[in-house]
Amino acid sequence: MEKVKLSKNKGPVVFLGGVNAMPMMYALELRKIGIDVVYVVDRPQDDMLSRPENHFPDIGYPYPDWIIEKVLPSQIFLPLFPRLFARWIESVVRKVRATKPQAIVLNGFFCSLAPYLWPGQPKIFLPGGSDLDSWADVEGQDVLSETFSGRSIFKYIPFPSLRKNLIKYIVGEQFKGASHCDAVMYFPRGFNAQGDRVLEQLENLGVKYVPRYDISFEPLKYEERGVIHSREKLVIFSGVRFLFKTFPDGNESYNKGNDL
Repeated sequence: MEKVKLSKNKGPVVFLGGVNAMPMMYALELRKIGIDVVYVVDRPQDDMLSRPENHFPDIGYPYPDWIIEKVLPSQIFLPLFPRLFARWIESVVRKVRATKPQAIVLNGFFCSLAPYLWPGQPKIFLPGGSDLDSWADVEGQDVLSETFSGRSIFKYIPFPSLRKNLIKYIVGEQFKGASHCDAVMYFPRGFNAQGDRVLEQLENLGVKYVPRYDISFEPLKYEERGVIHSREKLVIFSGVRFLFKTFPDGNESYNKGNDL
């Protein structure tokens, strides 16, 4: 990427947010080439999907010193108080690394902190999916506010109009954060119409788009693999994710491209 050049001799690359633990495979690859990494885990231990120790066999718990555990009640609070959380995150990282980060990789609602985190340092938005194509889609915010207002923490807010306005506000903050990033790494175009629309808007604002192809064999590194004999049972691992219900309702293309 032209705007983000990493070096072994600079500060750490800080990873914030870990939807499905996907960003960890990027963190591990950077460490393999000698780049310092700080990875923040914000999900509790009962979250089997986003905790990295449940995906990567070489990561144990308690974590090594480059992985910081700071559990949040919900990432949804980040875009509501972005300045406050940005200062908090900076103080958390400063306790383990005295040098300023050379880059910050943002995932989930941590993207909304981009305008306030380490001003002047490169920021990369690495969305897991809906954090870009739904929660940063300003044009689709009316649909999202209608369909999501009864879910998550929003269902506890007594006034429907307040729920919807709050969701629209979060969408605006998420897009604002993405627009303050130097680059966004997202699925190749053609998989998701809503995502493609957001990408075009971000590119028009000068954000570099880098298509990504996520393939990680780390969770399978200790599994026996090889050629089988003709009479043995063939077992195939497929990483395709199928969704039979759209999320959120109305995003008809949210199928990870498995209809192609």
